[in-house]
Amino acid sequence: MPGKLAQRFHVYAFDKLGMGFTDNPKADADWSIDGIIRHAYGFIKAVGVERCVMLGHSRGALPAARITVDHPELVSHFVCLDTNALAPDDPTAAGELRAALICDVDPLPHQITAVYESMLPRTPLRFVLADDPGAGKTIMAGLLMKELIARGDLHRCLVVCPGSLAEQWQDELNRRFHLPFEILTNDKLEAARTGNWFLETNLAIARLDKLSRDEDVQQKLQAPDCRWDLVVCDEAHKLSATFFGGEVKYTKRYRLGQLLSGLTRHFLLMTATPHNGKEEDFQLFLALLDGDRFEGKFRDGVHQIDITDLMRRMVKESLLKFDGTPLFPERIAYTVPYKLSTLEARL
Repeated sequence: MPGKLAQRFHVYAFDKLGMGFTDNPKADADWSIDGIIRHAYGFIKAVGVERCVMLGHSRGALPAARITVDHPELVSHFVCLDTNALAPDDPTAAGELRAALICDVDPLPHQITAVYESMLPRTPLRFVLADDPGAGKTIMAGLLMKELIARGDLHRCLVVCPGSLAEQWQDELNRRFHLPFEILTNDKLEAARTGNWFLETNLAIARLDKLSRDEDVQQKLQAPDCRWDLVVCDEAHKLSATFFGGEVKYTKRYRLGQLLSGLTRHFLLMTATPHNGKEEDFQLFLALLDGDRFEGKFRDGVHQIDITDLMRRMVKESLLKFDGTPLFPERIAYTVPYKLSTLEARL
């Protein structure tokens, strides 16, 4: 089938690692997804054709997502197709986006790039997902969990979130990703057969303040065999510590974050507000992920923080659908003048 396409189009294809191939190869070419996109668009402009076909596993989702996120002005020039559909009997055509195919969710471009380009390549993962509210960070976390399970890299997972969000997390992970998470309660703690509910539960959700305030529960978390493959902290800005009067003021929530960081292989912090405007507090927040780089007293001009490998942030204006249209309406702010009445002017 790809051969038939090549008779009518200039064809580019991507393998499971995101490397590209084309019917017009050059030995010194850049065959990364970005390199292919630049090469393909140059070909489009040079030859004068309107569209280029991009082939990739899982509905061509990875190249399509990259084009949409990084090159929205080029969306109309590319058609992304699934090699599985073109060769359904090919046993080697297993998609690299396995989680996206077996879950009840249609991920958006920024969600695909977050999971498959920003997070999965990092092993172990220590990361802050800081996209704007409404970006679907729960969906991204679920995709990450499902993909790690499919790759045999996740057996035990703990989600820590504010109390009001526990049931929402449980519902979303069960309904969309078929992951049967259990919520920690006092009754379950008391009824645990081994005396430690965490040892008996591989997929667990715990309320943030229950863990941070209850030292007995923290002792159970620190049991020798109570390790986690992935810990996800929602609303992670609540794990705060501050510099005040030349000293660090640690909160119970921050101490919990330090504890969780040492109990897991993969550690994901999710928040739309990672920075409170104080660089020294932000450094303490990042120390939860990498204490070697960010621990210690903050001093201007001494700590040069490079966080490109630790955090991703996308604002609502950058979030697009696969057709290149904005995911959210444009936000327009303007000042409305008005005139005070005589009585108002007297106040």
